[in-house]
Amino acid sequence: MFQDDHEQLNTNRPNAQLDAGCADLKPMRVAAQSTPRKVAGAIAGMVRDSGCAELHAVGADSVNQTAKAVALAKHFLADDNIRVVTDIDFLTVQINGSERNAMRFSVRRVLN
Repeated sequence: MFQDDHEQLNTNRPNAQLDAGCADLKPMRVAAQSTPRKVAGAIAGMVRDSGCAELHAVGADSVNQTAKAVALAKHFLADDNIRVVTDIDFLTVQINGSERNAMRFSVRRVLN
C-alpha cells in the first residue's frame, strides 16, 4: 500500500492559484513499458476533466517514462491554453512484502 503523505504544492509563484479539487483522485501507476505519448494523453484528459492528475512510478525506467509523459502533457495542454504545475515527491510502497521507494508526480492546473 502507498503511504499517503500529501503535502501542499509549492509552486514558487506567489500569485498562482491551483485547482484543489483532487483529493479523491485515484493515481495512475506508470510502468517502464508505458508509452509516454499515451500516458500524456491520459494526463491531459484528467487535467481537462478534474483539474489534476496523480502518477506513481517505481524504478528508474518507470520514473523516466513518467517524466517524459508529464512534459508531453504540458505541451498538449498548452495548445488549449491550460497551464499546469508538477510537484514530485517520494513514497514508500509495499511490493511482495518488501518496501520500495516510489515517486509521486502531482500535476495540477494553474487557474490564473
